[in-house]
Amino acid sequence: MGRYAEYFPQTKFIISLRHPVKWFESFFNFRQYHHYPHMVARPTSKLIGECEAGYPYKPKCMTSCPSGKMDVCTVRANFHWALSRLGKTPMKSKAEKALLQHDMSIDPMPNKVFIMEQRQIIYDHPSAKNFTNDVHDFLGLNKPLTELQPYVPPADKYAEFSNKEAVEHLIHICDEEHEDVRKELVRIGKEAATWITEYFLESEEVVVSSKAEFIKLMKDWGHDPCKKGRRHLLSL
Repeated sequence: MGRYAEYFPQTKFIISLRHPVKWFESFFNFRQYHHYPHMVARPTSKLIGECEAGYPYKPKCMTSCPSGKMDVCTVRANFHWALSRLGKTPMKSKAEKALLQHDMSIDPMPNKVFIMEQRQIIYDHPSAKNFTNDVHDFLGLNKPLTELQPYVPPADKYAEFSNKEAVEHLIHICDEEHEDVRKELVRIGKEAATWITEYFLESEEVVVSSKAEFIKLMKDWGHDPCKKGRRHLLSL
């Protein structure tokens, strides 16, 4: 990341975030499907914690990783840890440091960041009201962006996958067997949401669309989307 600061300090970043529980399900299934017959370690409770012991960064071993996790683990859901490496916050208070328990390098950079939560691209969501205009202004475009369009997710998102054998090994995160990993992801999500809303958004170099609505979305990260009354959080 330091090279961006040195050679491309004017480059603007758009960073999209997703509820950790939904991210984990999607990432697990992506790895499992595209690397089949290699199998991501099961049960998913084995994926709680680091991907590879003593290594805080994204592993490069993939299918040859000693752990068998293929770089799928709950530690990677600490999106605020990755964001903290941009050096946009003071990181001096005990309260903030307590939310950033990682050993990765910090590379302060002047690049401006537009941060979004994935549900902000749902065209009729309250947080999407000014989304395209705000992205347009952030990028300094001369022409308007196309407006968001309605999207209806398929009843079975895996039905069109061609490798039916691989599909048999994909997970549905709301199944009871994944309760332990969901609990850990919700814990992480709550901490991530706290740091992002209370520290990261305070930087003058960080831009967000519909801030109040964005903060509402982030508060959802402290709840299990599979619980009764929370299923609306499963969209996207």
